[in-house]
Amino acid sequence: MIFDYQFSSPSDLVRRQELEALSLQELQKYCIENNIILPENSKNKRYVIRAIERQNTLLKRRSEPVSKSIIVGIATNREILRQRIKDRAEQIFDDNVVEEATMLGEKYGWDSEAMTGNIYPLIRQYLGKEITFEQMKEKFAIADWRLAKRQLTWLRRNPYIQWLGLDEAKAYLNQRLAKN
Repeated sequence: MIFDYQFSSPSDLVRRQELEALSLQELQKYCIENNIILPENSKNKRYVIRAIERQNTLLKRRSEPVSKSIIVGIATNREILRQRIKDRAEQIFDDNVVEEATMLGEKYGWDSEAMTGNIYPLIRQYLGKEITFEQMKEKFAIADWRLAKRQLTWLRRNPYIQWLGLDEAKAYLNQRLAKN
């Protein structure tokens, strides 16, 4: 609740099923015909459906954090972060993610929106013998690293985040909390 963000009302499940049955093009046409502003990512069916459900209702968000908020980002050396991502990739594959993804792909379909995360298309390529197991692991680590970089870029734009190393953050928070 740092920015006191107000979420829209819950969606009507029956209406959502009706919308999900339409093609992306039909949804976009519906928006245009009903003066509904298309979302920034108008090629994502889920985003277009949410735009229709909201019907141009603006969501409220404060421009500044609520008073007495302390926002700290833990700055991690890029090489350490990159190694953690590689280690995480190894762990994910050691924990049988290929078998789990195969089961989910068979249950929900490989084209399901839930199967678009970084790892699932790579597993599908591996199962289709388009890439090797090692290539899959390497590509996943690269994709996760790129995602982390985009997230950091986005977060660093927030002027209210105080970026500190872990030890500095502990001292800073102790000092700030002692004042309150």
